[in-house]
Amino acid sequence: MSLARSLAAGLLLGLLFFAWFAHTSDKLPRDAGPDFAAHVDAASFIFHHDRLVRIPEDEHRIRYTVYGSTRTLRPPLAYLAGAGMAKLIGPDPDRVQLDAEQLAASMDYQQLFDQSAQTAYRKGSALLMALAVVFSFLALLSYFRNGLLALTGATLIGLMPQVTFLASYSNDDSAAICAASLAILALVLLQRHGGSLARIGLLGFATGLLVISKPTAWLLIPAIALYLLIAWPIPRNRLLPWMAAGLAAFVIGGGWWLAWNTAHYGIGDPTARNIAAELGKRHQSLPDKALRGYADRGVSTSELLLRNHDHFWHKTLKTTIGKLDHIRLNVGPAQYGLYLLVFALGLAGLVRRLAGIAGALPGRGPPDAPGDARFELLLGFMVVFQFGMFVWRNMTTEVQLQGRYLLPALLPLVILAFSFLEVLGGRLAAAFRRRNADGLVLAPVTLGRLSLLALLLTVLLVHWQALDRYVLPYYFPPAYQIGMTPLQNAAIQPGGVETSADVQRLSATESGLRLVASGSDPYLILDPPSCEVAGNLLLHFVIESEHPSRFQVFIDRGQGFVESDSWRKDYAAGRSTLIAVLDARGCQRIRIDPANDPGAYYLEMSFSQMIIRPPQD
Repeated sequence: MSLARSLAAGLLLGLLFFAWFAHTSDKLPRDAGPDFAAHVDAASFIFHHDRLVRIPEDEHRIRYTVYGSTRTLRPPLAYLAGAGMAKLIGPDPDRVQLDAEQLAASMDYQQLFDQSAQTAYRKGSALLMALAVVFSFLALLSYFRNGLLALTGATLIGLMPQVTFLASYSNDDSAAICAASLAILALVLLQRHGGSLARIGLLGFATGLLVISKPTAWLLIPAIALYLLIAWPIPRNRLLPWMAAGLAAFVIGGGWWLAWNTAHYGIGDPTARNIAAELGKRHQSLPDKALRGYADRGVSTSELLLRNHDHFWHKTLKTTIGKLDHIRLNVGPAQYGLYLLVFALGLAGLVRRLAGIAGALPGRGPPDAPGDARFELLLGFMVVFQFGMFVWRNMTTEVQLQGRYLLPALLPLVILAFSFLEVLGGRLAAAFRRRNADGLVLAPVTLGRLSLLALLLTVLLVHWQALDRYVLPYYFPPAYQIGMTPLQNAAIQPGGVETSADVQRLSATESGLRLVASGSDPYLILDPPSCEVAGNLLLHFVIESEHPSRFQVFIDRGQGFVESDSWRKDYAAGRSTLIAVLDARGCQRIRIDPANDPGAYYLEMSFSQMIIRPPQD
């Protein structure tokens, strides 16, 4: 596939994924994303002030977490993207209008503007994750030279439940995954096509993006350094121009942030960690004793990894693949099974390289390109180092079993998985040729394409099943079925009714009561139908009066008859129908004030039982 066609295919794929991520960012609830308020605060500061935070002058303008930390001092790529998208697509102050529903919810203009801005910030994550899918596609295409394989691998990454969820909210994990994918693409281009000013510049730019994305992405930088120093030595006659190109691109990509911090916080604080620690001491509200790793709890590394202490492996794998909404929403066996298989294949690819068994697998097809074994070992180092630092942090600093911190190493693992599958496919193809040389129906290449197409369709179906079975019912549950029984007369008898002194006379008719009030506070106290009929009830009153008055119903919920537990309605002269609701809280006495004036009144009371059934599957 030519360069132009590759870029066009990648661009089209990116547009499709951006459209999907933008849609999910519009539909999912506002506050379900990771560290929602802190991420929004960082993007909002840039949006409103058009610059990064400066301490101490902005200390009072930013939000602090219970740890005393603030995202405004973190690497800013995600927040620059979020604020930039908000500037690009809105909100427009002249177009923000309150509708009747929002007015009824007591919203004001500022609330609506802030909500519109927060939705716009999310588009930054949608853009970054869509770019990550594009970079993954191009990296896989360049490495394997197989368009269907590249499409399948990129889709596998983009539709992982956790990745889609992160693409829908403001967060810096999206920036880490995007920058890491670009860095892997740059390394693959160097591996496949050799060095050039453009490719070295791309690697420098990607490394700069790693710096301004998230510390979890910084963990790829040692592997990049190893590649340049060991796996891919730069020719001496090109050392200076390539170094200059790489350094200039690094500064443009993210080195400027190090210079910004150095200028504001001193030469000893290029990543703003020291000033962030000072703020943490002043604003931390979480007790220090709560910040403990496994080591402080008496748990050893072997106990954690080998004995699966605290369900370490279960929690890590689930939160890597998809445990959404503040680690509350699980997906299902299809999702966990598919991605566990990909992880297992990736680790098998690493073991294959470590064991040096490439030559022991006959029928590989085309031989490895020079340095493929070393390159895949480098990718394996990225995966192992990322996981090792994840374990180290949980052991020494704080228990945070959130697998999204491992996702910057997802693309290397997918490359290793497809490399292993390519080996297995070559071996199976050779065996197929030997046994069916005289009667081939489908060529092994065709079978390979059909297998990739089946895998791609499986990824799409698994993603749809996660949405349909888990995500949509969780966020948009189907409505309960509500029914009503026919109205049934309450058949109130005067002998079972307690009345006020203002009720001069009370008598029963076939369907109701007639009363004569001599004062302004006539009332009836009775045991409601809920004492005999369970569930929520709809109370139906008919009142006849010669003049307008006020009808009021009190419900005794243990505090007596108080205004806060009452319902009232003014009615006109003649016959009026009034409806009230009695909730299912046991046998609660009710008091009926049919009027607030002397006079003659006729009262009927009937009820209907509300039947509420859960939605049918």
